[in-house]
Amino acid sequence: MSQAIESDPPTLAEFLAAPVAQVAAVAPSTIVYAQGGTRRAAALAGITTTGDAYARWSQDRMVDSVSLLFRYGIRNVFTIAAAPSQFAEVGPYRERLTNWIAHGLAGDESVARWHNLGWRVRLIGVEDVPELHAAAATLAAHPAPAHAPTIWWFVNAVQGSFWPRLLNIAHERRLTTQEDLIEALYGERIPPARLCLSFGKPMLAADVLPLPLLDNAQCYWLQRPGYSLDDHLVRMIWYDFNYLRATWRSDKAKRYATVAEHAALWKRATVLGLGKRVGAFWYPDPGG
Repeated sequence: MSQAIESDPPTLAEFLAAPVAQVAAVAPSTIVYAQGGTRRAAALAGITTTGDAYARWSQDRMVDSVSLLFRYGIRNVFTIAAAPSQFAEVGPYRERLTNWIAHGLAGDESVARWHNLGWRVRLIGVEDVPELHAAAATLAAHPAPAHAPTIWWFVNAVQGSFWPRLLNIAHERRLTTQEDLIEALYGERIPPARLCLSFGKPMLAADVLPLPLLDNAQCYWLQRPGYSLDDHLVRMIWYDFNYLRATWRSDKAKRYATVAEHAALWKRATVLGLGKRVGAFWYPDPGG
């Protein structure tokens, strides 16, 4: 069910100019931030995507984006560290992938960085990747206040391995609620995610999205590659999430009174998700 509509919501202009605290007050506690296109963004910035400079550059962009999310009220950010498609690649990128993750998240400099930022950082789903066990343990052992904003980095190395792991946990512990399943998977009770920020093609996949966390999640697919959030974009998304998509009402008596006024709109053959090829990539086609 969508969140209730405010009786007198702010205008978009008011919201864009509002104090940070007012904007943060309407943010969900937990989001999925399945960003992609980091190599494309690096290529646009003139950075080779097979060297360590790419890993350092990408981490800096990630910190900027996640800092903004935490500033605007998010407490838990779930984001993908590596998906099966990345583990299936060949060449220098694949050879360095686990090393980038381990050192980029749990190396001494990175751990010090998380400490200075006041963040908790966790690495989960590494059961099939022995090279990342030590990194996950290092992050889990790092002291941080329980109320600290947290990035949950998840790894899925094997296509389809998510479901057996989830089902085995639910069966062995006889779990019957979403809350209990979340606690079993992540070690604590985390509010379900009501918002998903992803990238590129509109799609949902268990291998890249933590489906047990989702709770009627509103989805936004960014098309600017890499970690590209900025103040204006976050405010636009928060406004749409809270005030434009919140259309549910318990009393629907007057809901359809104005449908005929917008007949031309409802008769358009608009399909969100139709696109075109742009070089080697997909891009939404507004002409659809």
